[in-house]
Amino acid sequence: MKATKLILGKLWCVAVVLVFVSGPLAAWAVPYQQVPNPRQLNQGWVSDTAEILSPAAESQLNQIISGLETKNGSEIAVVTVLDTLPSDSPKTFAARLFNHWGIGKKGLENGLLLLISVNDHRVEIETGQGIQTHLPDETIQQIIDQQILPAFREIEDDFRQQGLVKSPNPHSYDQGTISGTQAIVAKLESVSFVPLDTNYWTWMPFVFVLVQRSVNSSSAIVEVGIP
Repeated sequence: MKATKLILGKLWCVAVVLVFVSGPLAAWAVPYQQVPNPRQLNQGWVSDTAEILSPAAESQLNQIISGLETKNGSEIAVVTVLDTLPSDSPKTFAARLFNHWGIGKKGLENGLLLLISVNDHRVEIETGQGIQTHLPDETIQQIIDQQILPAFREIEDDFRQQGLVKSPNPHSYDQGTISGTQAIVAKLESVSFVPLDTNYWTWMPFVFVLVQRSVNSSSAIVEVGIP
């Protein structure tokens, strides 16, 4: 990642990182290149490799995001993983996956990645530069604090009261993930990025596209710790 920064000069996304509490789960490392791209698999928006979302929740998320994409072309990817190794940090994993998939329409940078890493105890949100004005760091932090984190904390409280080390419900993360996605969509659905009938490339992980996108971009990172 350091070498990439030297070549490209600047990153072209905003990373907002939030630490949350969760029980340990057994997992094996999945490199970001091996995370299944839902657009290629089934034209969906959710890649639940950690298997923490129910089929109903995944279906609801796909409907919510598809509705936004139809309105203004924005693209949101929801990804769950158990671990972000061998990346040196969850933040690096999220940034590389975001760039690898090329989330968002060409030239508009209107993509967003919501990453939940269970064993790393982190939620990461990466946004393309075109979304930064409409979804700044402070707003993303509020969404995580008010929509995602309370639901995750409720999970933690419930199974701790039962004397368990992890949630007995494998789909405990449904509500927090859906609420966070709905809040993001609410902030973006009235934005006019492009005419709806304009044809753009989408999710194309080519190096020359990343270089082109990095020329007029900026980088900002916010890290929030939860006691």
